[in-house]
Amino acid sequence: MPNPSYTEAEFNHQVNKSGAKAIVTIPALLPIMLKIAKRNNISKDMIFLFGDESVDGIQSFRSLATDNDTIILPIKEIQAADDVAFICFSSGTTGVAKGVMLTHRNFVSQMVMVTDFEGTDSNQPDDVIIGFLPFFHIFGLTTLVLRAFYTNTPIVIVPRYDLELICRLIEKYRITIGPIVPPVAVHFAKSDVVLKYDLSSLRTIGSGAAPLGIEHIEALQLRINVPVRQGYGMTETTAGCIYQKIGVSPAGSTGVLIANMECKLVDIDNGKGKKKKHCCARKYL
Repeated sequence: MPNPSYTEAEFNHQVNKSGAKAIVTIPALLPIMLKIAKRNNISKDMIFLFGDESVDGIQSFRSLATDNDTIILPIKEIQAADDVAFICFSSGTTGVAKGVMLTHRNFVSQMVMVTDFEGTDSNQPDDVIIGFLPFFHIFGLTTLVLRAFYTNTPIVIVPRYDLELICRLIEKYRITIGPIVPPVAVHFAKSDVVLKYDLSSLRTIGSGAAPLGIEHIEALQLRINVPVRQGYGMTETTAGCIYQKIGVSPAGSTGVLIANMECKLVDIDNGKGKKKKHCCARKYL
């Protein structure tokens, strides 16, 4: 699930490193993905398009479905702790993006640990999530795809970030949960567009991917008076591993470590640190 704004070289890096045998894309990216497929010996009949229509002989992803009754059997001999479920590429801030091989157990553990940590703050029966975070990012994948399935929570999907559209959808569908990133918090806090809509249905806002300062939290809450839960995580930790406790953690703090994770706090002046409990090592491509 690469970033659709990638260059040809970036697409090629991920397809090549992951050893992809098939590509599912959108019509707008088809010209560039045909080039990538050719460079990586992926035949045209292994390229599929989201939607119902074929383009230039490339089949739609829906064409793989069948109208016949199908019995789905469990995959046999799967090793949950070792078998890779997703190859999620890191942000590449210190070099090229690294393919992080995350197993089935990584994702199952993430769902269980986070919902257990949140307790009564976790998803409620009437919750609805606004979904504009990218699904190719670990934050979006865990929150808007896997966890939504796990908790059976509806998502209103927004194809791309548009503040007015998002506000309109929050009002229309009575959205209760808003996963965001810090630039979005700043935008909500400063834009008068927010004042045109009733956003009172929101029950909680979760922010991640970068630090959100207390001044931005306070400015956001002047517009939307709901708890803001901040968390810390990485692709390598299968998303969040440190979260704030609503009503307990000070605004702007990192939060507390969730169960079965380990971290090390390091004094950058002398290099000494203290260890807190459990995080598994990650495998890279």
